[in-house]
Amino acid sequence: MLFSLIIGFPCALVALSNSRRVQSAWQVGDMQRAAKASRRAMTWAIVSTIFDILGLIVVISLFSHGGSSGS
Repeated sequence: MLFSLIIGFPCALVALSNSRRVQSAWQVGDMQRAAKASRRAMTWAIVSTIFDILGLIVVISLFSHGGSSGS
């Protein structure tokens, strides 16, 4: 289960970094930079979620087969 969370973690960190840029850009009045950082944060959050789901599918698949090679 931990494996599925590790896959999306780096992407989640990038999303978090971009989301922090939104606040700082908004506070100084740079709406264009805030909107760009917001779109990037959303994109990376979606990518992270997709990787987490794929990792979860892999883990479920491995557990459902019980590690047997089918022999």
